[in-house]
Amino acid sequence: MALGDRKIPEVFNKKTGGSKDARSITSARELEIKAEYDAGVHVADDGLFNTIAPALYAIQKLSEDIDELRRYITAEITSITSSQASAITANTAKRTSPTWVPSSNPSYLTSSSTQSKYLRSDADDSWTGRLTWAGTDYADGINMSLGNINDAHYVDANEYRQRLSGRPRNNLGDPTVTEMALFEEQFGPKTTLANDYDDLSDLTFWGQETSSSDWVEITSYSDTQKRRFLRTNNSTVVIPNTYYKFRVEFKARSYTFANAVYMYWSSQSHNSQVNVWKKRCSDGTWLQHTSETNTISSWPGHGWVPFSNIPWHETNTTSTGHFTHIRVELTPNWSGHATYGSRPIALYGMQIWGGYPKGRRTPHYYDENGEFNFLKDAHLQDGKFLKLGTGSDLKLYHDGSNSYIDESGTGILIIKSSNNLALRSATDENYIYCTSNGNVRLYYDNAQKLETASGGINITGNLAVTGTIDSRDVATDGTKLDTIATNADVTPSWVPSSDPGYGTSNLALGTTSTTALAGDTVTITTAQAAILTNLANLPTRRGASGTFWNNRGMVAVS
Repeated sequence: MALGDRKIPEVFNKKTGGSKDARSITSARELEIKAEYDAGVHVADDGLFNTIAPALYAIQKLSEDIDELRRYITAEITSITSSQASAITANTAKRTSPTWVPSSNPSYLTSSSTQSKYLRSDADDSWTGRLTWAGTDYADGINMSLGNINDAHYVDANEYRQRLSGRPRNNLGDPTVTEMALFEEQFGPKTTLANDYDDLSDLTFWGQETSSSDWVEITSYSDTQKRRFLRTNNSTVVIPNTYYKFRVEFKARSYTFANAVYMYWSSQSHNSQVNVWKKRCSDGTWLQHTSETNTISSWPGHGWVPFSNIPWHETNTTSTGHFTHIRVELTPNWSGHATYGSRPIALYGMQIWGGYPKGRRTPHYYDENGEFNFLKDAHLQDGKFLKLGTGSDLKLYHDGSNSYIDESGTGILIIKSSNNLALRSATDENYIYCTSNGNVRLYYDNAQKLETASGGINITGNLAVTGTIDSRDVATDGTKLDTIATNADVTPSWVPSSDPGYGTSNLALGTTSTTALAGDTVTITTAQAAILTNLANLPTRRGASGTFWNNRGMVAVS
C-alpha cells in the first residue's frame, strides 16, 4: 500500500508522484516524531507499536531512500568501472554459488588471483572482452584436456604441435594441418598437369562486364597459358578492369573430394570477394556452395578458400549429391586508386585442392620395387646432362644446337631390340632398318638401296667403286675393258668390203661339199646344226692362216 495514500496528519508523508521535497507536516513536527523514534517510545514492552507515527516514519524513510537510489541509478549512473563490474559479478556468484564451489571456501570465486582455479562455469558462457594470460612465458595457460575449440577465426601462436594421443582418425574430408603436411600427395591440388589434368577444355574462363550483361566465355587464352595457370602460376590470365564478375570453371577429373581453392594472384590495389559454386550431376543445376561477403587482396600473394567437401565426379549423371564442375566466382571492388586504379586483377594461377587420394601431388614417385617413376616428361635444359653409370659413363644431353648420346666408359655402346630396329627421321623416313634374324636395309631418301641377304648383298641401282675387290683394282680394270669395247670391230677385217653380206650369203654345208646353195633357206641335218652352233660361238677375231678359235677348239675355213 502506497504511503502517499494514508491520511494520518502527523506522519511524514511524501506525496507520491510529486516533488521529492514536498511535505504534509512541518519540520518541527517531523523533528518531534524523529525524537520519539530515536527514543523508542513507539515500541511497547511487549514489542508492539505503542504509537504508529514513529514506525511509519521509519518505513517512509526507507521507501524514500529506495526511490532515491532508483532515481540515481536510472538518471545519473551511465557506466561502471571494471572493478565495479567484477565486484557485482563476484557478489552475484557468491549469492548463487554453483554446486562446484567448495563448501569449505564459499569465497572461492572472490579469492585472490593466486587461487589455482578461479574461472569456471557449468553452462554456456560468453564474453566480449579479451582474456589475457599474465603467467610465466611458455607455461601452460589453458588445459582443454580433450575439449574442442569451435569456430575460432584464427589461432596466432609461435608453434603448433600435434598431440600424440594414440587416437585413430579417419581423415577423409576433415584433415588436420598435420595430416595435410604428412599426406601431401593425398591433400594436394587435383587440377594440375601432374594429375593428368590434360584435357585443357576442362578449364574455362567467363566474364560479366556489368550486372545486367550476359556472361561471355573468354577463349583468348592459349593452351600454354592454361598450363601455366594450372601448374606454374605464371599465366597472363586477368580480370579486366571494371568487370562486374569473373569466373573460373573446372570440370572434375575422375572422382575426388574437393575442399579448397588455391590461387596465386595480384589484386593491384583492388580487392575481391571469392565464392564457390558447384554443378549437380543429376540435372546440371549450379548451386552456390559458399556465400562469404569478406574481401581479400594481395600484392601479389596467395589466396586460399577452404570449404566443406564437394564430391566431385567426372562421369556421374544421376546423383543429386555429386557434382561435375566447380566454379570459382570473383566479385571485384575496383579501387579507383590514382596510380594503380586502372590496372586489371592478375590471376597467375589457380587450382582446386582435394582430400581423396586420387591422382598425385607430384609428377614422380617410387614404386614397389624402389624404382623412380615419372608421370610426366623430365625436361633438362640446354647443356644439362642425364648421367648414367657410377663414373657418368653415359650422358644424354642437348647443347643448344645438337643432341648427343655420349659413351665415354671402358665398354662399348650397345643398342638392343627384342624385335626389329629402325633408325628414322623426324618425318618417319627410314635411314636403317634391321630385321630380327633377317636382313639389314640401307635407304637413300627413304628408298632402299642396299640389302643384306643370306648369300651376300643385293644392290638397287648403280655401284660406284674406288679401290680393289679381291685385290683387283676395279677402276683400272674397268678402264681396260672400256678400251677393248671401243676398239672391238664386229665386222672382221677379212670380210670383203665389196661383199659386206659375206657371212650371211649362201652357205655350202658338208665335210667336202663346195656346192653353193641357192636362196636363204637351208635344210640341214642334226650334225650340221651342231657345226653351225660351233660357228656361232666363234669370236669376231681371225687367227693365223685363215683359222678361227673358240673354247671348243680350232676351226679351219677354206
